[in-house]
Amino acid sequence: MEMKRIIDYRIRSKKAMYFTMMTLAVLSIFIFVFMIPNYKRLGDRMTVVEMRVSSMNDFIKDLERDTERGLYISSFRAILSLEEYMIISGEFLSDTHKNFKEALLNGTIEGTNTTLMRLSTFPLWIEKIQEESQEFNIETNITLNDVTLYQDDPWFVGVSANLSFDIRDTTGIASWKMTKIINTSISIISFEDPLYIINSEGRTTNLINSTPFEGNFTFKSGQWNVSKLITHTENSYYMSSTNAPSFLMRLENDLGPSPHGIESLVSIKRLEELDLDLCSTCSIVDYHYWDDTQNGNYRINFTPGWFKLDAGHLEQYNVTGLNCEIGTPGCEI
Repeated sequence: MEMKRIIDYRIRSKKAMYFTMMTLAVLSIFIFVFMIPNYKRLGDRMTVVEMRVSSMNDFIKDLERDTERGLYISSFRAILSLEEYMIISGEFLSDTHKNFKEALLNGTIEGTNTTLMRLSTFPLWIEKIQEESQEFNIETNITLNDVTLYQDDPWFVGVSANLSFDIRDTTGIASWKMTKIINTSISIISFEDPLYIINSEGRTTNLINSTPFEGNFTFKSGQWNVSKLITHTENSYYMSSTNAPSFLMRLENDLGPSPHGIESLVSIKRLEELDLDLCSTCSIVDYHYWDDTQNGNYRINFTPGWFKLDAGHLEQYNVTGLNCEIGTPGCEI
């Protein structure tokens, strides 16, 4: 009897184990069948999030490019506006950086509206960018913290804008907050030289163009030849010079030296044709001439009688072997 009970117990134990295993199997199938849609929905949502985040990253890159483009266009027109203001007023700027910032942000200079900045101020560009972002279901808020005008190259003016960005997906999937410095660089080639605008009393101007002759103004085929020097002067081309004022300094009539300075030679012939007062004793280097610095002590052979330079520019224009000091025997004026 005892043996029979043991056998019956073992049989019941095996049946219980089989039942438990069957129950677990059924539960597993049940869970698997009913959880697949949830996993699918979760996977779909993750895909949507990833795609949205990726598209917003692309949007941010485009946003930075659009902001830089807007800064360039507004800054370019602001500089043109500064020169237009000088032409109309007949005066140099009182504070270049302040005047530039006013033109860029408000479209005015010393409180006066400028036509070139109409619908072209940088804040209007920012508003336009913010409005266009709504087409992509993105809320964009851009705060302009500061703008800086600077020059670290003779031929380019730099503008730097400090901007804060708050970018949010309208569905709440993703958001970004960041502060960035946006920079743009504007060539001064073909801008008018402020010194000519004011000092010629509005009768002439001079567009800034770099000389093709820098480094060799007077030597050709092994012989002295001043034809390039004359062409350089008649066209009032420019060369870089650390002794000369930069473009931004010229807007204020600051004639001091700059590491990013430029200079031209004034064509006295052109001024004479315009019936302007002439300085017969001034070096024709523009910042000396317009400052009435009477240091034109050297005549250059084979050039017109009005072609006079100061001692500091003889080597720069390759005329150390072609000059004579005015007042010395044999040096004709």
